[in-house]
Amino acid sequence: MRNTDLNPIFIFLLLLVSYNHYYSTAEPQPGKQPSFPYRSPTTLWDVASVSVIVGVVFATLLLIFIFLLFLRSYLLSGSSKCEVGIGINPQLLKTFPILLYSSLNKHVKEGDEGTLPCAVCLADFHDNDSIRVLPPCNHFFHPPCIDAWLSSHVTCPVCRTNLND
Repeated sequence: MRNTDLNPIFIFLLLLVSYNHYYSTAEPQPGKQPSFPYRSPTTLWDVASVSVIVGVVFATLLLIFIFLLFLRSYLLSGSSKCEVGIGINPQLLKTFPILLYSSLNKHVKEGDEGTLPCAVCLADFHDNDSIRVLPPCNHFFHPPCIDAWLSSHVTCPVCRTNLND
């Protein structure tokens, strides 16, 4: 080690001793606050800086919330294949045939479950039940069930085939 190099520990101790000596011997003047070159660790954050930080965070969260509201309304305003609230034309609904389940039962392939359920109300069909068949996809339902569904939708509840096409 050369003589011109000072040890960092020696420099730190020298600064510490001089700092303590300066503030221990200096007497404050009456009516004047002592001026310290360093802030006290207890006053690391003052009220103004904390309020600015809180304000910036609040404004950022508010802008993100407003952006998400606009994004949501934009995405919901786009037209989709299945628009809720716009049902099928009643004249078109009258063209869909109503049959007895017993006439269709022999052509329907049943699983091991027994009778098939209506996809809207989930009740099983019985031989004397009337059913409405949707011609594009050949799915069938109880007429009151599918009529209620088609009053606010334009698609089949099973396969989502557009019935207005």
